[in-house]
Amino acid sequence: MSVEKELDPEHYRDNPTAIANYLSEIIEKNDIEILVRAIGNVMRAQNVKALSEETGLRRENLYRMFAGHRDPKLGNTMKILASLGVQLAVKPRTSIKVKPLRPKLGRPQSEWTPEEDGLLRSMVAAGESATAIATLLKRKAAGVHKRAHLLKIKLARSPPGPKPK
Repeated sequence: MSVEKELDPEHYRDNPTAIANYLSEIIEKNDIEILVRAIGNVMRAQNVKALSEETGLRRENLYRMFAGHRDPKLGNTMKILASLGVQLAVKPRTSIKVKPLRPKLGRPQSEWTPEEDGLLRSMVAAGESATAIATLLKRKAAGVHKRAHLLKIKLARSPPGPKPK
């Protein structure tokens, strides 16, 4: 069904099932301008004054928002859909290939070496703070805390004062 086709207002007036089927078909086209015009078509098949009162949006603004010339706010679109008795549903797209997982942001940390574990143990025994150990090992203090916890090593507290950058 094309959005440009003239809708039979009787078929879509107070018929959430027909509205849902029509808008679902339009959503699959993945074109916001066509979707906005389709919502406008369905809206005009209703009592627009009653929709205006129910949503709290002015009638003139409803006509402007859903004429297809601009992109209405999602909140306003949700209000209209709710007043039409339908809701927006999100589902995985089947028409595209599956993308690989996106890498985590930030600098990847290398695995801890036995030498680093030995340095960590000796520096903790010497009373060094996690910040000092992190600086020497070129790691983040949180990473040092995590590794010490994993190795069941109790770290010394950092000295009071401003945190180093």
